[in-house]
Amino acid sequence: MKQLWHHCHAVTLAGGQYAIVRDAALIIDAGRIAWIGTEAQLNSDAAFDEVHDLADAG
Repeated sequence: MKQLWHHCHAVTLAGGQYAIVRDAALIIDAGRIAWIGTEAQLNSDAAFDEVHDLADAG
């Protein structure tokens, strides 16, 4: 199952460096993070089984 989680902030340790991704989007595929980046970098043509909008979380 392919899921999109978006409208959030995320923390990564890519390359061993702590970084915050603001206005982030995550793609989860088969229970694993397949991609993380900004909303602007997200492929708008991608299809997802579930979409989770976290804009109202918190």
